[in-house]
Amino acid sequence: MFKRRFTAEKPNTGYVGDITYLLIADGSNIYPATVIDCFSRQMTGFAIAEHMRTELVGKALMMAHRGQGGVDGAIFHSDYGSVYTSDRYRRLC
Repeated sequence: MFKRRFTAEKPNTGYVGDITYLLIADGSNIYPATVIDCFSRQMTGFAIAEHMRTELVGKALMMAHRGQGGVDGAIFHSDYGSVYTSDRYRRLC
C-alpha cells in the first residue's frame, strides 16, 4: 500500500493512474487517461478517447505494461471511479 506516500524504491513497482476530461473548441469533451511510474515520475502509459469507459483506462495500463517490459506484481493506485473498480479492469490488472 502507498499509505499516501506515492513513491517507489525502484522502477515498475508502483504506479498511479487517473482520468480527466478536457473541453475542446466545439463544446465536446475528450478524456485522457494516464499511468505514471512512482519511481521515475514519468508517464508510462496514456490513452485519449471521446468516452470515459473502462476500455480507455485499460489502454493506458496496457501501454505502460508494454513500454516498461511488464508491470506484474506492481501496486497500482487510482481513485474509486467506476472505470477503475469495474470487473473488467480488475481482470485486466
